[in-house]
Amino acid sequence: VSPMPTTISRVGTGSVTIPNIVPLRDNYQFTGWASGGVTYQPADSFNLTANTTLYAQWKRVYTHTITYDANGGTLSTYGATTTKGFDYQGTTSSFPIQIKTGSELGAVRNGYTFSGWNDTASGTGQTFIGGNSYSFSGDYRLYAQWSARTYTVTINPNGGYIGGSASSINVSKNYGETFYFSPYL
Repeated sequence: VSPMPTTISRVGTGSVTIPNIVPLRDNYQFTGWASGGVTYQPADSFNLTANTTLYAQWKRVYTHTITYDANGGTLSTYGATTTKGFDYQGTTSSFPIQIKTGSELGAVRNGYTFSGWNDTASGTGQTFIGGNSYSFSGDYRLYAQWSARTYTVTINPNGGYIGGSASSINVSKNYGETFYFSPYL
């Protein structure tokens, strides 16, 4: 970063060009130079008719980070977690952020279907729907929520009998549940 000149001197009146340098300030964005109700940008010229002080103008930038936690699954190439930073220029630290969908982040878990985000791993907190915007005033961690897929096992006696019946038997179980077969279902 080049040092900022503190004074630009000109003998007499006439056009003065503001140096093409942008000052830096943590957590702020430079918006221009102001004097007497007029705002100028770097490299702008103005007519100098008297001693003039140009004041740097700033807009507060708030940065929040949303961390997406796969909560037992994976997020495509991101692995178990991914972090997205957001900058906002405004007068408040609370601002809307659009939540990523599970498909945007490649959320997958063997035997489960992605069902949304929650601010607790157990799913007992606030629910967040991908694609919707929510107001955040700080960093946040969202946990993937998963619904176990249901599978149906059909037992077909194929011309025989099960428990005295020639009918097929359908048993539905969620992924991970144990299926016990008894001929007397």
